[in-house]
Amino acid sequence: MRPDGRFVMPDGAGSFLFSLSTNVTVAAETTSRLTLLLDVPCVAPEKDGFGAMAACARSLASRLDACIVDDGNQVLSDAQLAEIGAQVQSFYGEMQASQIPAGSTRALRLFN
Repeated sequence: MRPDGRFVMPDGAGSFLFSLSTNVTVAAETTSRLTLLLDVPCVAPEKDGFGAMAACARSLASRLDACIVDDGNQVLSDAQLAEIGAQVQSFYGEMQASQIPAGSTRALRLFN
């Protein structure tokens, strides 16, 4: 857990793939919502941060008898998650074409 109360999934190389927020203060005992966040420009595509985050979301939803929703509270199907994954890959391509590969030192300087 980071000082801001978010939990992070380590990437094995000293950074992280995505974060999880409970959306409440650290002192709170319960929450009704978890938020998973991927900082796309800061995670190299070969680390598959989105895939790891989606797998974590599916696991949490299954264990907690919950559902995965977007920021508009609309339920996301597996097909919609796959579409978002494709959009993430497209963004990675755009970053590469702009000579700012995601996860690179240059990307970290620009987007952190």
